[in-house]
Amino acid sequence: MLHILVFALHCMQCDKNAAWYSEEEHERLLELCQHGMVPLTPCRNHSHTHCIVSWYRSGGSTEKVVTERKCGGVEDVTGCTLYNSKISRKVSTL
Repeated sequence: MLHILVFALHCMQCDKNAAWYSEEEHERLLELCQHGMVPLTPCRNHSHTHCIVSWYRSGGSTEKVVTERKCGGVEDVTGCTLYNSKISRKVSTL
């Protein structure tokens, strides 16, 4: 008899669209997500291959602002994208 074990990937998942919460509960969940204090839960799709954490830094801050934590699959975009919101401007004096 052949037994095949299938293990689901477990990731921290902060889905802001999953349910409606009171404003206080929403803020509490955002804080937990921001600091990685959300328990790992199984990914819904067995084809998920990795966990995704999206974040940014604001201005000259060293603190990361986490925008989402979720399960990802092969079809998800990989790698880093850097955005520089500072616009270089030349000022001319007349």
